[in-house]
Amino acid sequence: MKALWEATGWSTATGGGGTVPVSIRPEREAGLAVARPVFERWFDNARTRASWGLKADEGPPWSRLPRKLRIVYAFTSALAYADETSDAEDPPVFEVRPESPTPVMSCPSYVDAVVHATILRVMSLRRALVLPGPPLKGPAPFAPLFTGLWELGDGVWGLGHDPRHLHGKPPPPQALTNFVFRSFAHYVDFALSVPTEQLPTLGPPGSGFTFMTDGGKELEPERPTLPGLRAFTSQSSPREAPRHHAFGLIDGMHVWISRHPPSPTLSLLVEAQHGPQMLEWLKAHKARVRQKVAPNKDPWAGPPPEAPAPSTRAPRSKRPAKAPAVSEEALTIRQEATGLHQLLATRLKDFASSRRDVELGDKEPATLRAFWEPVGWSPLFAGFLGEPELAKGRKEVKRLLTEYRSWSDTFRLDLEDLPRQFRLAYEDPQGVGFAITDESTHPERPSMLGISADRGTLEPSTPDYLSWAGTQLLSLAFSDWLHTTWRSKPSPDQLPGATQPFPRLSPGTLQLTEDVCALPSEAWSQRPGERLVFRTFDALIHWMTHAQGLQSLSFEPLPGDSIPLRTSPGARELPATVKHLPGLEPGRSYRAGAWEDMNILLESKGATVRLATSPRDHERLSTLVKERGWR
Repeated sequence: MKALWEATGWSTATGGGGTVPVSIRPEREAGLAVARPVFERWFDNARTRASWGLKADEGPPWSRLPRKLRIVYAFTSALAYADETSDAEDPPVFEVRPESPTPVMSCPSYVDAVVHATILRVMSLRRALVLPGPPLKGPAPFAPLFTGLWELGDGVWGLGHDPRHLHGKPPPPQALTNFVFRSFAHYVDFALSVPTEQLPTLGPPGSGFTFMTDGGKELEPERPTLPGLRAFTSQSSPREAPRHHAFGLIDGMHVWISRHPPSPTLSLLVEAQHGPQMLEWLKAHKARVRQKVAPNKDPWAGPPPEAPAPSTRAPRSKRPAKAPAVSEEALTIRQEATGLHQLLATRLKDFASSRRDVELGDKEPATLRAFWEPVGWSPLFAGFLGEPELAKGRKEVKRLLTEYRSWSDTFRLDLEDLPRQFRLAYEDPQGVGFAITDESTHPERPSMLGISADRGTLEPSTPDYLSWAGTQLLSLAFSDWLHTTWRSKPSPDQLPGATQPFPRLSPGTLQLTEDVCALPSEAWSQRPGERLVFRTFDALIHWMTHAQGLQSLSFEPLPGDSIPLRTSPGARELPATVKHLPGLEPGRSYRAGAWEDMNILLESKGATVRLATSPRDHERLSTLVKERGWR
């Protein structure tokens, strides 16, 4: 540990945790100073106190943590520390959560946890997913200190599994999960040098100026006619529609073009500085631009941002006061909110055309401005979020209170009963009630209060408005994907390859693959995703059959179009490639994979047997089931 920090020094780029800037220095006392208020605030919540078994008069349970520890990260959803009680040179890292007091080893090596998180953070907007295909290989420049990075080309590296998700097991050799690169141009130049048979492993760059366009014959990724472009097809699973890609140079601009059938629209990415030039090129070539999305600003493309330091000097009264330093939390929220805006613009057809800017006052909480300014407001949010402006919220709340009082003599709440400053968070479309923020005590991290139309009560609702709002918008973004409720062992956040795309705005949301995500079952919950969402049934089966470390799981209800069976197919009646997975409950099990050129999911639950497939194959599966006498 000492050798690592003496060599690298510390900045907001270096340290454990997710992709957000680091606020915790490696010194023991400095880390505890940051973690203490975060950890202690957990226990303002009754659910957390119950999970930890605290008595009414019992304070935050610091005694349950190791006597000698070093904080790695401290979030509203998790606290991680290196356990130094054994005086190991490279101690293991453990994690505790508000809902789970039992420490879980997240990484056997403190050094691995810090180095991997640092690389992933700095390259968070300069990376691409590794897709199934022939592996790419290269030397490990940081071995033996860190063996999870391989140099693949000029300015391009392969990053291995997050050590937090390996549960102490050694990583698979050369098991790449992400390409990370110095710049968009470096990645495209590298792709131009990759052998044809290895191209299907290349995922599109994660960030760039994006144009959604009808393109034209010149840009068709299946058969590009422009010189300087290479094309290939990738496929997540045999049953998924192939995705077509083309990449290379157009008029000196590095580009990456993709199409996901059956959509006719192309996604064209260029480097941020070439956005205006590419727009002019598209106009000149009569290509219809349906939407354009500016990329997130990469905070790590240059020197890392300075950590804000509190001033100990009182300002002189004769000089104008300086603008307050932007907190690290506000910087983190703005970065994630920009990514959320980009996701909404990509996933929701009418978002870009219906969005309006949100401008909150300079004296309003910086964290709320950091969220709403990048995201903006759209009528599509109605039913998920209330409009964020104070005046609009106050006017609507006044109207609702008047309406509720007209319904019942027992409803007596008025504006005077509400916090001095609040904004409308949510209005139930059925008239059950509404929720507001409470910005009277913690304006930078407001909680929420619920008002019931029937009971006429004002009660605590959700401890964190921003993570609730972020999760609500993610639910909207994925509302057209298939979904089910699920549980797994290990828990979803401990599965190899699972990442938190929005650790501050939705700590319970996990990305499992490009086409499979897990969201919290409720927007207020920070428990790792209990609601599984997936683009297609085939994408789900592909993930299930390839997921590493997945020991058992349960679905409710069973995904796909299901058929009840009279008897369960025997082991010999399904191919060996169909994967068996135990259920979490006794007597429940699953089999998933390809059979008769169809993806299937078989659930046995006691005497009840159901066989599911995609809507496309449901009729053919029904015929086969009858022919085999299973129904």
